[in-house]
Amino acid sequence: MAVVKKISAIKNSPKHLLGIQDLSINDVNIILDEASKFIELNRSKNKKLDTLKGKTQINLFFEPSTRT
Repeated sequence: MAVVKKISAIKNSPKHLLGIQDLSINDVNIILDEASKFIELNRSKNKKLDTLKGKTQINLFFEPSTRT
């Protein structure tokens, strides 16, 4: 059985990342570590994560222009 490591979010960060000037070195290292995990995942045979297993996603478009 594989051990799944829970992904931790950057603490006290803004909702949107518009620049890197306000990130701490620790925040940058967390982002780079996450990127490395996704590179490993992309190189593996099984490219699926079970993060959303058992969940349903629904997209709701109120106007035709929001689909693009």
